[in-house]
Amino acid sequence: MVGFKSFALKTDLAFTDGVTAIVGPNGCGKSNIVDGIRWVLGEQKTSALRADSMDQVIFNGSKSRKPLGMSEVSLTIENNKGILPTEYSQVVITRRLFRSGESQYLLNKTQCRLRDILDLFMDTGMGSDAYSVIELKMIETILSDKADERRHLFEEAAGVTKYKARRKEASRKLEAAQRDIARVQDIVREVQKTVNSLARQAEKARQHQELSTRLRELDRMLFAFEYAEEYVILKQLEARITEIRQRRELAEASVTTSEAEVVSAERGQQEKEAELRIALDAETDVRTAVSEVQQQISVLDERTAATRRALERIDREANESQGQRSTMDEELARVRERLVAVVEELSQAQTEAEAKRQRVTEASERLAAARSETAQRRESLQVARQSLNDQRAQVDRLRVQAEGLQRRLNDTEGLQLQAAERLRAVEEQIASEAADLPALDAALAEAESRLHEAEERERTLRSEQEALQKDSEDVRSTIAHNSASLEFLVGLVDTTESSKFLLNTPEWTPSGEKLTLAEVINTDERFRIAIEAALGDAARYFVVANRDEARQAIAALSRNNVGKATFLCRDSIPALPDPGQLTIDDGILGWASELVAADDQLRGAVRGILGRTAIVASIDDAWRAVGTTSADSAVTLNGEVVHRAGAVRGGSTSRTEGVRVGRRERIDQLRADIATLQQRAEDIDARVRDVKSELGTIDLRKLGDDVRRAALVRNERMQRIDALRGRIDDIAGQRDALDRDAETFRTELESLRVASEESDRLLTSSIEAVAALDSDLHTVQA
Repeated sequence: MVGFKSFALKTDLAFTDGVTAIVGPNGCGKSNIVDGIRWVLGEQKTSALRADSMDQVIFNGSKSRKPLGMSEVSLTIENNKGILPTEYSQVVITRRLFRSGESQYLLNKTQCRLRDILDLFMDTGMGSDAYSVIELKMIETILSDKADERRHLFEEAAGVTKYKARRKEASRKLEAAQRDIARVQDIVREVQKTVNSLARQAEKARQHQELSTRLRELDRMLFAFEYAEEYVILKQLEARITEIRQRRELAEASVTTSEAEVVSAERGQQEKEAELRIALDAETDVRTAVSEVQQQISVLDERTAATRRALERIDREANESQGQRSTMDEELARVRERLVAVVEELSQAQTEAEAKRQRVTEASERLAAARSETAQRRESLQVARQSLNDQRAQVDRLRVQAEGLQRRLNDTEGLQLQAAERLRAVEEQIASEAADLPALDAALAEAESRLHEAEERERTLRSEQEALQKDSEDVRSTIAHNSASLEFLVGLVDTTESSKFLLNTPEWTPSGEKLTLAEVINTDERFRIAIEAALGDAARYFVVANRDEARQAIAALSRNNVGKATFLCRDSIPALPDPGQLTIDDGILGWASELVAADDQLRGAVRGILGRTAIVASIDDAWRAVGTTSADSAVTLNGEVVHRAGAVRGGSTSRTEGVRVGRRERIDQLRADIATLQQRAEDIDARVRDVKSELGTIDLRKLGDDVRRAALVRNERMQRIDALRGRIDDIAGQRDALDRDAETFRTELESLRVASEESDRLLTSSIEAVAALDSDLHTVQA
C-alpha cells in the first residue's frame, strides 16, 4: 500500500497460512487494511470505505508530511491450487487512484477493466462484498439483517452468484438479441419490398464482397506488420527499462553503502573521541604522579643536602673543640711549668685557675646554648624548606591539571567547531534539497495537469469519435437507403411492350431524354399516389419536343409491330386557364392540376388531362366534392377515384404506386443527395482518422508514469530532508553535550586558577620564610 488513507509510505503486509483476523488497539489502522483489500478488489461504494468521496482514500497529509497525489494498493495471490480461472500461479491485482479522478486497474501489471477483476473473483469467495473480508461491525449486521439480505453471502459461499450473474447477463443478451431480431425482421420486411429491384445488384455485391475480403486481408497484413514493428519497439523499450532499473538498483545500493560507511565513520569517530578522553585522563593522572615523584625527589635531595651540611657543621664543631682542647693542654702545661717555676705564686695561680675554670664553664654553657639554638634554627629551616617543597609540588600539580583541562577544553572547543560545521553543512544540504521542492511540486502539478488535460482531451476525442462513428453509420445507412431508392427508381420502367421497346430501341432518337409525363412533372410527396391515379394512362405519355419526334416513334412501333404509345408534343400543347375557384377545407385539398409542379408548356397539358379533378382526403370527401362543388371527379390520397357520373375506382395501394410521379426529379435529387452524403462520409472518415491519430499520440500510461515518477521523486526528497533533520537533532544533542563539557572545564579551570594563585602566594611566603631562617642560622653560627 502506498498513499492509501493512513499508510503514507510503502507498506508490505504478508498474510501467511493461518492468518484469519487482524487485531490491535484503536487507531492502529486495522480498518484501513480491510478497506484497502476491499478497495483493490473493486469496491465502488464510498460508504463501505468509510469515506464521503473516493478521493478521500488518498493520504491527505499530516503535520510533518504533505498530502500525496496518488493512492495505490496491490494484492498478490498465490494461485497454486488453480482456484482463480487463470493460467498464472501468482496473480497481482493493482488499483490506483489519482487526485485528478483517474482510476486504473492492473492485472499482473497489465491495465485492465474493473469487469475483468470482478469476473476473475466471481464465485471464488473473494470480492469487495464477499464473505472473505468481514469487519467487526459487519458481524452484527449479518446477524441482524433480513434473510433475503443474508442470502447473498450464502449464495456466494455456495458458488451460485457466478451462475446467477451469468444468467442475468445471458437474459440481457437474449433480450438484446430479440430486439435485434425484431428490428432485423422489420428491416427484412422493408427490404423485401425492394428485392426484385436489388436483384441486379447481386453481381456488384459479390464483387464488393470479394474486394472487401481482399481489403480485410490487406488490413490484417498491415495490422500484422504494424504489430510486429510495435512489438520490436516494445521489446527495445522493455530492455531499456530493465537497464534503467538495474542502474537505479546499483545507484540505490551505492547510496546505501555510502550511508552505512558514513554511519560507521561517525561511530568510529565517537569511539576515537572516547579513547582520546580516556587517554587525556590517563595523561593527567601520569603527570600528577610524576609531579608527586619529583616533589618527593626534591624533598629527599633537600634532606640529603641538609644532612650533608649538618655533618660538615658537626665536623667543624669537632675540629673547633679539638683546637680548644689543644689550647687548654698547652695552657695547662704552661700553668704547670709556671706552677713548678713559681710555687710562690700558687695561691695566686690557683685563684687565677679557678677563675679560668669558671670562665671555661660559662663558655661551655654558652656553647651548649648556641648549639641548642642552632639546632632549633636548623629544624625550623628544615620544616620551612619541607613546606616550600610541598608548595612547589602543589603548584606543579595545579599547573599539570590546568594544562590537562586546557587541552580537554581546546579539544572540546574543536569538537564544538566540528559539530557546528557539520550542522551548518547539514543545514546547507537541507536548504539545497528543499530548494528544489517548489520545482518538484510544480513538476508534479504540471504532470498532473498534463495528465488531466490528456484525459479530458481523450474523453473529448472518444466522445467525438463515437459521435462521428454514429454519424458515419447514419450517413452510410442513408446512402444505402438512397442508393436502393435510386436503383429502384432507375429500374422502374413501364412494363408495356411499346414503352419497353421505345426506351431501349435505337430507332427512336428524340432530342431530349426519353421521359414520360409522370416523370417530368412533380408534386408533394403526399399527393404522388393521388396525381398518378388521376393521370391514369396519361402518366405513361412520352413527352417529346415536336410532332416529328412523335412520328418517328410511331413509325418505329409500326415497323416492329410492338403496339401503340401516346406522345405529348410540346409544340402542340395549348395554353389552358386554371379550373377556377374550389372551396378548400380539411377534406378537399385543391385542384389536382394546380398541385402539380410543371413548366409553362406542360401546364396546359396537365390542365387538359386532369381537367376539373379535385384531390381530397378520403372517399367520403370525394363523394362530397363531386356532389357539392364544380369538380367532375375527385381522387383521394390513397388513389381512389370518384366521378360525377357515379363511377368509382378503388382497392389496395401497391408499393410502386405513385413512384413514377416526379421520378426524374427524384432521381436527380437522390443522386445529388448521395454525392453530398458520400462527401460527408469521406469528411467524417477523414476526421475519424485524424481523431484516431490524435488519440494515438495521447499516452495516458506515460503521463501517469510521469505523475508517479514526479510524486516518487518528491516523496524521496521529503524522506531525505526528514533524515537530514534527524541528523540535525543528533548533532544538536552532541553540541549541547559538548557545550556542557566545555562549561564544566571552564569552571574547573577557574577553580584551578584561584587555587594556583593561592599556592603562588603561599610559595612566595615560604621562600621568604626560608630565606629569613637561613639568614638567622648564619647569624647564630657566626
